[in-house]
Amino acid sequence: MVAARKFWLVLVTAALLLLSTVPAAAQDIVIQIALPGFFEDLIDEELLAEFQAENPGVQVQVVETNTFSVPTGASDLEGHLNAVRDYVSTADVLLVSASGNFISPEATSAGYFLNLGPIANLDPQLNSADFYPATWQAFQWDQAVWGLPVSASVLLLTYDPVAFDNAGLSYPTPQWTVAEFDTAIRALAQRDANGAITTPGMSLPDNYATATFFRSVLTQGLYDTSTLPNAPRFARPDLETLADFWLDLQQEGLVVQGEADTPLAIGSAFDLVQITTDRQPDEAVLLPGGFGGLDVQGFAVSAGTLYPEQAYALARFLTTRQDVAETFGEVAARQSIAQQDTDGGFGFNLPEDAAALLQQGINVGLSPSELRYFDYMPNVFQRMTTEQLDARSALQLVEQDAVAAQQTALDRATTETIAVATPVPVAALGAGEIALNFGYGAFVSPLSNQDKWDALIADFVAADPQIGQVNFDVGFGAFDLNQASEQYDCFYLPFNAVPGADVSRLLSLDPFMDADPTFSRADLVGNTLAQVQSDGRTYAMPITVEPDILRYDSQQFNQVAARLPFAGWTVDDFVSAVRSIRLNPDDPPTFAGTGTGGNDLLILIAAFGAIPFDYRAEPPVYNFTDPAVVDAIRQVLDLAKDGYIRYDRRLGDVLNAFNFGPQDTPTNAIYSDTLSVLNFSAFGGEEEEATDTAAEYLPVTYPQGAQYSAGSYTIGTAYISATTQNAEACYRFISRIATTPDVFTAMPARRSLINDPGTVATQGQDLVNLYNEVDRILADPSTVILPSLFDAASAPQGFLAQLWLFQAFDTYVLDDGDLEAALRDAQNYAVTFQQCIDVLPPLDNSSTESQEAYFDGFLQCAGQVDPRLEPILSLIGG
Repeated sequence: MVAARKFWLVLVTAALLLLSTVPAAAQDIVIQIALPGFFEDLIDEELLAEFQAENPGVQVQVVETNTFSVPTGASDLEGHLNAVRDYVSTADVLLVSASGNFISPEATSAGYFLNLGPIANLDPQLNSADFYPATWQAFQWDQAVWGLPVSASVLLLTYDPVAFDNAGLSYPTPQWTVAEFDTAIRALAQRDANGAITTPGMSLPDNYATATFFRSVLTQGLYDTSTLPNAPRFARPDLETLADFWLDLQQEGLVVQGEADTPLAIGSAFDLVQITTDRQPDEAVLLPGGFGGLDVQGFAVSAGTLYPEQAYALARFLTTRQDVAETFGEVAARQSIAQQDTDGGFGFNLPEDAAALLQQGINVGLSPSELRYFDYMPNVFQRMTTEQLDARSALQLVEQDAVAAQQTALDRATTETIAVATPVPVAALGAGEIALNFGYGAFVSPLSNQDKWDALIADFVAADPQIGQVNFDVGFGAFDLNQASEQYDCFYLPFNAVPGADVSRLLSLDPFMDADPTFSRADLVGNTLAQVQSDGRTYAMPITVEPDILRYDSQQFNQVAARLPFAGWTVDDFVSAVRSIRLNPDDPPTFAGTGTGGNDLLILIAAFGAIPFDYRAEPPVYNFTDPAVVDAIRQVLDLAKDGYIRYDRRLGDVLNAFNFGPQDTPTNAIYSDTLSVLNFSAFGGEEEEATDTAAEYLPVTYPQGAQYSAGSYTIGTAYISATTQNAEACYRFISRIATTPDVFTAMPARRSLINDPGTVATQGQDLVNLYNEVDRILADPSTVILPSLFDAASAPQGFLAQLWLFQAFDTYVLDDGDLEAALRDAQNYAVTFQQCIDVLPPLDNSSTESQEAYFDGFLQCAGQVDPRLEPILSLIGG
């Protein structure tokens, strides 16, 4: 009863706030909305104009956030509440998702979100019947409305018909019981000769999908509607049965959580069009109980807002926009908007059956509000395992924990005051001063070394009489060159965007470079300058070099007295190392490639004396069938077949083509890495806390061959917009950052800065030594440079050619097929495709019509050359 009184106190306080708040003068109202950096451009001028026409005098300011999810209340209550408290303090309107754990019973009990019910009930413009029922209920519990839905993603039960046929099983239906799942999962699992599980029977991608599956096999949720707030209720016979069933499957390795190629899974309608080299697309049905699982995205309002009505108006307005809905999910939450989507899934052309199932899934969706407290189920399994408890006892104890957590949250509501941070004021400029708008493309904001950037900017502004301030905008919004050139005076990208770009949007830097006595073209590493040139003009300043390298665990080398990798080591040294470290067939592969898009294999093949792709020519030369090339490929792939190199079929999978090998904490003695500013584990310091073993791995370059060495790298680049009025000031700022190495955790593009004290202090002597070796290799004329994963020049024809080559690798390594025949097929695909696109009308990147026509022709060529690509091409191009 005490808890209920406190809860009602929170609701009454919120209602009084709505009634008593005196609006400020209309011109003074600024509503802030929190969005991840790569969504910040969603609030564009068109949207703002439409909203402000409906709400005159209200301004909207985007606050960039990179809070994508928070810990669950069950796994870390204090961490969960603190993270949500911090999030709701950043802005008035907040992007939330059900799977992100933002809006939870604990967070709402703590008073962090505004109950929108009182305003919504009086809003004549809000037609709640327009929302799909399950999406409308997504953020509603305890007689309150905690958020307004904008879109949803649908979860389905997917299965491999061939696997079911081989096991003699009937296909799953929405009427399946727990017992039927148990029988099927056990029958579908694959085992080796010793009975060990090699392929689990079922996989679920994450905790949210697991919670959705659990709720679908039950008849009710884990909450008690007779109390307010709704209390957790776990002690039930049906939940005991579920807990026993699932724990047994987990302990036997029959079910796994995470992306896995299993015959039964929780997936989406898009899995129904997946193309792989070894199996047909999956089929799908609704979840047990006839539900479609829903992950709903929407907008909530902070309890700390000073403008509840205006914040609510913005949240409601955003739910009416198709462009907003299609940004976040597969289906709009509003039926009127979803009916405008003719593709069956925003941005994709799903086959009719998949689109119909997607629509059916949202029509009978399982609302995320029904998943409350399912995040406590892992705690139940843990207690059953570690404390040797039966299901009933574990459920009772965990229920007590959940009740205590709810009380802790209610207590916070009486002790904490939530306040939204005040909008950042615009600084006044002095006479003759300008404000320079600079964009920095990054996934994380603020930067981990933001203090160094702040100091650099302060020093630059103090020393430059023309610059009154630098508006330093960090986030994903700068990644789009076209948008960045319109939004900023100048900007930095952690990759090279010049190849394929509409360079009319950029200023040539040559006049500035020629007049700069501190700049020398000869000082730039490798051919970095040539990479940012088009038609003889330079359109970007190379700032950083981000090479593909290897990392090795010296402990594993020392345990077998193997020679440690060293600068200039050879391919023979590499082979000796991988063979000497993996002595037992049960040991993991010595080498694992990850995050390189397959370039790790191509670099090794070059060291063995062959270049399947010769990117030195234009167009690239594909040579997969020359006997010397076949021999080099075979030597590398035989290391994979013998277990010394980790190899996954995903290299030959179209939809998973950007899922490049193991991403978990490495256990292999050697693994590939990219020293990129986008790679948060590449360097020491705070980022390295993500893995306990990262510090054990030392960097080294790839082994070199007698005939060839190959390397792959991308470059961080800075640009000046062609529309800026402050070009000279931009160049001065770019020059300043280009010569301040301690603000970038990457190799300097200027040779003179590699051994600079700032580089050594920031990144350490080991990396500086590596940078000198990379510089030496790039200067060697025998080194062949392969386009990197992030290099615009590597796509799109290079991607398809590489895909065909890797399918040949799959055939040889995993299917024990004929390598020469598979390579001939790959060569034929690549060459025929190149011949087809060579006769397309020339691409004019400054013309949208030309870009669209070329893209359509590109897709047609791909489909004609390899009909197996048609399903995925229809998704992309219609």
